[in-house]
Amino acid sequence: MTDFIVERALAQLGDRRFRRSDYVGLANAFGLAVEHTDRIVKPAYLVGTTIYVRADQPPFTAAFYVREEIGHHLTVAGSREFWRSRPQGEVTFQRFERLAHSVRRGIEAAGIFLPN
Repeated sequence: MTDFIVERALAQLGDRRFRRSDYVGLANAFGLAVEHTDRIVKPAYLVGTTIYVRADQPPFTAAFYVREEIGHHLTVAGSREFWRSRPQGEVTFQRFERLAHSVRRGIEAAGIFLPN
């Protein structure tokens, strides 16, 4: 499953390559916007098509968490609240979390990043 999602993501990117610190460009390539804010506790949070990133983070930390949220965008249909409200929803949600981690690692290993 992870391989299929990573392959689909790479097909969506085409031949574009990014610097690891260009997390805004990477998110934009997937149709996501990035906004920096000081109003969230988590390092990054996906709401709809916007990734909110804590403004006080170093760029490489923010880039890591944005890639994680891109993994969520590629794997999860529906919100966290929706899945948790379903029978066995927490189990399903945790499965999506693990899948998003795997997708992030697959994207990072796929060679789409240029040296900084």
